[in-house]
Amino acid sequence: GYDSLSLSGGLYSVGVANITTDSVREAKKIAVVAAASYANQTDTSVVVLMRPAYSYYLYFANRWPLLLTFQAGDTLTGPIHSNQQIQISNDPVFLAKVTTDQLTISDQGGAAPKFYGGIEFGTEAIALPSGAALQPLVDTTLATGHVFNQELWLRFNGVGGAYDYSTDGVTFLPDFISNHNGLIMTTGNNHIHVQGTVDGQVTIISGRDILVENDLVYADTSAASDDYTGLVAQHDLRVEYLVGVTNITIHAAMIVLNKFKVKNNNPGAILSLNMVGSLVLNIDEGFFSKIGPDAPGDFVRTLNYDSRLFVNTPPYFPRVMNRIETIYRHD
Repeated sequence: GYDSLSLSGGLYSVGVANITTDSVREAKKIAVVAAASYANQTDTSVVVLMRPAYSYYLYFANRWPLLLTFQAGDTLTGPIHSNQQIQISNDPVFLAKVTTDQLTISDQGGAAPKFYGGIEFGTEAIALPSGAALQPLVDTTLATGHVFNQELWLRFNGVGGAYDYSTDGVTFLPDFISNHNGLIMTTGNNHIHVQGTVDGQVTIISGRDILVENDLVYADTSAASDDYTGLVAQHDLRVEYLVGVTNITIHAAMIVLNKFKVKNNNPGAILSLNMVGSLVLNIDEGFFSKIGPDAPGDFVRTLNYDSRLFVNTPPYFPRVMNRIETIYRHD
C-alpha cells in the first residue's frame, strides 16, 4: 500500500488486505481502504471486492436452443448470469443483479420486468468450469478425496457427516465426509446416484452423470447452518423420480456441464421439484417452463437462492476467474 503520501497540499494513504478467512469454503475477498486528509479534514473510503465462486449465481445459463424466457410469476432471489440474450415476458421480478454478455434483452410487447438489483449489459462472457478450469478440483480430489472408478451410490445419513456408499447399489459400506477432505468423485464415464441428509460440507464430482433419486437436503436448514453440498456433473444432472416418489427437494450448489433432465417413473403423477441453492447450466432447454426433453407435462418446480452462497461455498468449489464483484462500499 501507500502511506502518508502528499498530494496537492494534503496527504493520502491506500491499503489492500486479503480478508478471506477460509480459502477452501469461501470466495476470495480483499478490502481496499483509502484515507485522505486536507486542511484538518479527513475522509476514509472502504471497498470490499470478491472473486465469486460459481455457487454465487442463483442461475447461470451458458447456451440454449431457444431464448431463455423469464415470465410472469418468476421471482429470482439471487444473482443471474447469461452468456446469451435474455428474453422477458410480462413482469418477472429480479431481486439481485442480472448480467449478460449481450447488449440488450429481448422483451415481448408490454414486458415490465423489475430489476431491483440492477442489470449490466455487455459484461465479459463467463466460461463454464470444464477442462483446465475444473482441474484444480479434480487434482485435489484425486490427492485427498474418496475416488471411485466404478458407478457409485451415495446415501447421506444426517449425523456427524456420515454416509453409506456402494458400487453395486446393493451392498453399502459406512464412511464419513471428514475422512476424505469433503470430496467424493467418480472417474471415467461413471455415474453417481445420490440422496439423503447431509451433515457437513461435501463436493461430489461425477465422471459422467449425477442422478438425484430422492431428497438431498441439509441436516440444518437455518441461516446459521454450516452444511453445504456441491454437485458437479461432468455431463448431465438427472432427477430420477423412482416409482412412488413424486416430490423431491434438493439443497445444493449445482454445476451441470451438459443438461439438467427429469425422468418420471410414475405415469400420470404430478411431480414437484423444490431446489434451494444455485444452478449453473451449460445447455438450457427451457428450465423456467420445463426441464429437459424427458420432463413430464404436469410438473411444479421452484428454485430459491441460498443466500449463504453469496460468499460461502462447498469445499473447493470452482471460482469464476474473470469476474470481480463489489460486495461492500463505504464512503
